[in-house]
Amino acid sequence: MVIIDAGPGAWAKLAQANVPPAQIDTVLLTHLHSDHLGDLGEVAQQSWIGGRKTPIDIYGPPAPDAYTLPQDAEGDIFGTSGTTDVVKGFAEAYNADAAFRVVHHDPEYMPPEGARMIGHDIPKPGAEEAVTVFDKDGLKIEVFLVSHDPAEPAYGYRITYKGRTAVVSGDTKKVQNMVRFSKDADVLVHEALNPQMVEMLASSLDQAGHARQAKVTRDTIDYHTSPVEAAGIADEANVKLLVLTHIVPPLPNALMRLMFLRDVKAARGNGDTMLGRDLLMISLPPDSKEIKTTCLN
Repeated sequence: MVIIDAGPGAWAKLAQANVPPAQIDTVLLTHLHSDHLGDLGEVAQQSWIGGRKTPIDIYGPPAPDAYTLPQDAEGDIFGTSGTTDVVKGFAEAYNADAAFRVVHHDPEYMPPEGARMIGHDIPKPGAEEAVTVFDKDGLKIEVFLVSHDPAEPAYGYRITYKGRTAVVSGDTKKVQNMVRFSKDADVLVHEALNPQMVEMLASSLDQAGHARQAKVTRDTIDYHTSPVEAAGIADEANVKLLVLTHIVPPLPNALMRLMFLRDVKAARGNGDTMLGRDLLMISLPPDSKEIKTTCLN
């Protein structure tokens, strides 16, 4: 079982969905923002506690190289870590916990090998290139570049298995690679931020005297994809089902959902679109055209 990203709360949702923990052996990270890896330690540790006996492999981007790295007052530099370094940090943080559990429960039941987290930097692909990062038992996953600068490199993933294809965008502004590598996919899971709604929020913060929060809010607009842009990508790529995720701003009621999806239907053409939500399960039966959606709660 492969997990793509592990943001805060990921383990609780996996447990709520009754995902068999011992079957999780690989995590793929789209990029190194905290909201995509904050629960990485829990996914690794809890899947070991749940029965995994072998190391968990975690793949993701290398350290960034496209800008001058910031530093603090003591001269410590930020931005030198890639996925391998990040995983080493999580492993160190959980080192004592792993020792306690092995000693308490006996290595036969808590094998130390299963506590290992192994990080792998995925070399940056070419601008229009998809590179295989996982190929096992017929499940093939390719990685390609998207654009979430300055969080770079940032990756999308194309997953194929027994005649079915799903694509995950990760965080990105609109890029042609999303059309290129989503071509004829059954499902495209694409991030979406509504810029008009976010600008309304930022303006309200400005008016309330919260200039810092307004700037941070407004800054998010330029490195995400709007719902209409995501719909256009899916339409051009001939995707059967578009699932919008990483939704900004939050949509607590039907009116806000309608505002968020304004003009999406026109941009989408004949394809289907839905808003993603926690515990939504999408199934693609092998060698079929059927797409099944259910909610696990």
